[in-house]
Amino acid sequence: MLLFVAISLTASDGHQFNVQQTLAPVGGDLVRRGHQPVVLIPYKKGDTTAFKPLEAPFRQGGFSVLRFPLRQGKKQALADLEAIRKHLASEKTLDPERIYGLAAGSQGLILAATKTAANGLIWLTPVLEAGEWKAVTSAASWHQRPLRMVADLRDRFAVTTLKAILGSAYKKPVHKVIRSGLGRGADMLRLKPQMADQLLLSLKRWAGQNCDRTNQKKRSVTETGCSKEP
Repeated sequence: MLLFVAISLTASDGHQFNVQQTLAPVGGDLVRRGHQPVVLIPYKKGDTTAFKPLEAPFRQGGFSVLRFPLRQGKKQALADLEAIRKHLASEKTLDPERIYGLAAGSQGLILAATKTAANGLIWLTPVLEAGEWKAVTSAASWHQRPLRMVADLRDRFAVTTLKAILGSAYKKPVHKVIRSGLGRGADMLRLKPQMADQLLLSLKRWAGQNCDRTNQKKRSVTETGCSKEP
């Protein structure tokens, strides 16, 4: 059974929105000083089921999950994300140094251009612009974190362009996956159910640095264990 909490947040402009928070188990290989890593999953307004199938495997893998609607306008999106940051700061079980993002399309661009998911971002079907958000003119100043871009072959232009723009000045790892038949955005999970395990594996590699304990026996592709804290 998932430990699920529905939370209402209010942005600085008075906008109210609901957050679906799935809490990770108290114990587990990714615990660090009693804190669990968290994955932020924004979605477009009204698309409340987007990425919902990831809640159970991510929780089982040791992550708390926050899914929430994110407005696209720049001022509105920043207000929404500030409310998310304040909520994260109030949650004493979450690790402020292991906050990751998973998003598709324009939602991924917004996370990439801000510092909310500061420790790693998985971006499905990257785009170069969405309304006021422009990757070409802003990417040079993006907060640096591990970045994994996943796209169908037909959407490869945005991925290759972004990788070129980031270039050698971007010191964190940038990994791109471009394959035929992947689909777009959250639809990738329907077309390729095994992708959930692959995404979780990437997150566990990022979150597995400096954990309290080491998993001595790897039981599946999603169980990588952690490095001991120095």
